[in-house]
Amino acid sequence: MSRNVRAAEWDKVAHSRRQAVPTTLGSRHPNHRERGEMSDMNDSPPQFRVVVNHQEQYSIWPAGRENALGWRDAGKSGTKEECLSFIREVWTDMRPLSLRKAMGDSV
Repeated sequence: MSRNVRAAEWDKVAHSRRQAVPTTLGSRHPNHRERGEMSDMNDSPPQFRVVVNHQEQYSIWPAGRENALGWRDAGKSGTKEECLSFIREVWTDMRPLSLRKAMGDSV
């Protein structure tokens, strides 16, 4: 198998994995495009939901898509800016829940 064919197959795998993970606050792949930002006929801003995982880490997810495995709704939806503002308010300790428990912090 040639090197170019293997690279193309790897790109397909990497691309499919990127699509299956919510966009976390502050992390972006340079080639990342928001799936909810496609222009539609009425030009309304894309809608997102705030999601949270078992480690109490927050992210945003396009409102029209099913949650990725391990993520549940946090109870906030709206524009990207509204959702990120909500996350900044509620996610004040960036440490994962398991680390906070291991350090003896009250949860």
